[in-house]
Amino acid sequence: MHYDKSRYTNTFDAHRVTKLAQSKTDKKIADKLQERLFKAYFTDSLELADYETLIKLASESGLEESKVKDVLLSEKYSDEVRADESEAFHSGIQAVPFFVINNEYAIPGALAVKQIEKILLRVIDIYR
Repeated sequence: MHYDKSRYTNTFDAHRVTKLAQSKTDKKIADKLQERLFKAYFTDSLELADYETLIKLASESGLEESKVKDVLLSEKYSDEVRADESEAFHSGIQAVPFFVINNEYAIPGALAVKQIEKILLRVIDIYR
């Protein structure tokens, strides 16, 4: 990850395209897209608000280009993304990545790997 080179960007449309991917029968498409979006933002410093970039990343992940364009040129999935934003706000989530386990344990992803591992091991101990 190259936080120092990441370009602050509005990810609203990227989230809408992700909702499209999540609506597909093949759930691997959404996983591929999410991985590709994270790499594009955190490693490749791409502009996720750029429609051509989103179309390319979504197509590489297995979505039909025409379906992606349809979402981007409409308000489709806007309500769902706004609902997710509201839920995140009310849960105190202010940045990504952010992990919530069993709707009880919150882990900000900006921690060092060792810190995340320590928290996860504590949570595992609780459920044993």
